[in-house]
Amino acid sequence: MRRFGIIVGAFVVVLVAATLIFAATFDVNKYRGTIQAELEKQLGRPVTLGDMHLSVFPPRFRVENPAIADDPHFRADAPFIKAQELGISVKLLPLLHKQIELSSLNLERPSVNLIKNSTGVWNFASLGHPSTNPETATAPSSSGTSARCSICLSTNG
Repeated sequence: MRRFGIIVGAFVVVLVAATLIFAATFDVNKYRGTIQAELEKQLGRPVTLGDMHLSVFPPRFRVENPAIADDPHFRADAPFIKAQELGISVKLLPLLHKQIELSSLNLERPSVNLIKNSTGVWNFASLGHPSTNPETATAPSSSGTSARCSICLSTNG
């Protein structure tokens, strides 16, 4: 029985060491194009991602300077949302079943630009399903009839 315990213990040590080596040598930045393209497809907007980091204990994914562009019918000069850092933590047990469950999502120093045009449509309305009909989301008129709201939230400092 003691021999079995030693074998199981050695297996656990090797597994933990392999996981730590994997985490130390895996470069998630190699997949930036794929991750960025999938986010753009899901959001229907251009996405910019900075340097990315992955940690195993706890399972966490961090992105520096993420930004999501605004709806092209509103503004092109400023992003819809940008932040200093995006941190995503996931639950470990669902990962073993190939499922992703978020335990936390943190934005550090986010800046969100909310714009409502003269027809009452907000710039966030097209997130996840880009507008194909230009009638539903017209650009704000130059007469000043659009409402703009810039929200700047600060967390962690």
